[in-house]
Amino acid sequence: MILASVSQSGEGCTTMKNTSVPVQISAVALGVSLVPTAAIAHHSRAHYGQDIGELDAEVMGIDWRNSHVTFTMKTTPAGGEEELWELEGGSTYMLNRYSGLGRDLFHVGDRVKIAGPISTVHPNEILITNMLLPDGNEAVMLPNHPPRWSEGIDGTNLTLQINNPERSLFHV
Repeated sequence: MILASVSQSGEGCTTMKNTSVPVQISAVALGVSLVPTAAIAHHSRAHYGQDIGELDAEVMGIDWRNSHVTFTMKTTPAGGEEELWELEGGSTYMLNRYSGLGRDLFHVGDRVKIAGPISTVHPNEILITNMLLPDGNEAVMLPNHPPRWSEGIDGTNLTLQINNPERSLFHV
């Protein structure tokens, strides 16, 4: 697309000045500068507050795919009305590679206990950091988060995971 500006020069004479290259460069620079902002906004966890929520819940759905693993949970608070909660976790790559957690640990219908920061923007949404599984094992859902309910846990010994040659990108 070529844009032109009209300028007045002399006695009523109108000339066209081609500004396509500078305008195109400006448009490209503006577009490129906005891409990192959009990417950072997508990965921002700013809408999760400081308050940590804990729920006893039933797993209603599991979406085990990138960019984020998500769970749908059903709870029944003291008031008696069922609530659905959306839980956002890390990526499948991070959970599997660094935390050693796989999709096979989680099952629809399981009764679990979950914890994590509650969203300040989206109602009934939590960034899941910990999940206590029905067998009593605790899954730490984000690397470098401490266990909440147990000492024998899955997903927290990141030093062993990172230094494990079996998990290296350069493994042959």
